[in-house]
Amino acid sequence: VTPTTTTTYTITAKTPTPLQCSQTATVTVNVIPQQTPVVTPTPALLCLDAAGVSEDDLELSTPNTDSNGRTYTAFKWYTLADPTTILGTTDVITVPKASITASQTYVVEVTTQEGCVGTGQVLVPVSAKPSVSIKGDATVCFGKSLKLQAESPINVARYEWTTNANSTPFATTQSVTVFPTAAENTYYLTVYNDKGCSFEVNPGHTVTILDAPKPQIMPDHNPICEGDDVTLTASDLNGGSCTVVWDDGSTNPVRTIRGLTNTTTYSVTMTNQNGCYETVEYTVTVN
Repeated sequence: VTPTTTTTYTITAKTPTPLQCSQTATVTVNVIPQQTPVVTPTPALLCLDAAGVSEDDLELSTPNTDSNGRTYTAFKWYTLADPTTILGTTDVITVPKASITASQTYVVEVTTQEGCVGTGQVLVPVSAKPSVSIKGDATVCFGKSLKLQAESPINVARYEWTTNANSTPFATTQSVTVFPTAAENTYYLTVYNDKGCSFEVNPGHTVTILDAPKPQIMPDHNPICEGDDVTLTASDLNGGSCTVVWDDGSTNPVRTIRGLTNTTTYSVTMTNQNGCYETVEYTVTVN
């Protein structure tokens, strides 16, 4: 017989005629359900570092009781690729990260109290980490912007940019335009592949903020009468040593306009020793 569930069998033996004596016996065959233990991997995905080795140890666990709630008497772990190498003999084992370089199917054999053996297995995939670097200027003039670029991305599906002042991503594009300040001038980039493995550019990209001029134009008088002369003087409120270029191309900080007949706006651009420049305008009103 090949029972699939617990079954009681009865046999009756009879003597030959004419006495017809009989004897009955019964036997119950207990069928232990086929055990297919669930295997839980933690984590379910392993990310490989630049050397092609897992970043994390792998924990494998399985219930320590059978479907009837009775404790298993034995466990045996191995990989489908190498059944002869035993990884552990308890319900929870740890596979060292140094030994993990490829996706593997892990198998556990469990033995019930009746000696029945069942197996469970799970495939634990691995994924190569992405990589990237940040390209961009290391200095910027005060109040100006600059562009940062994710350089040489490999295996990248998603970008996340953050700063030293805010860990919440402010952009998810390959390149960003930023406005550094004294409080927020270091930029970090974390990239993810399509499996969720991540890589962070560390240290981040720090931008040094250079002093910029703060030009002003001062008249000798304003407003003026029609036909009067006016003298404009350009200076840096930050006290820097700057080159001066007026809108007419002249380079003397002091500029005199003679016989002005209409209200006119003038501009000057000042550049300091850092190469930073700013432009300011000033309107002379003619009455």
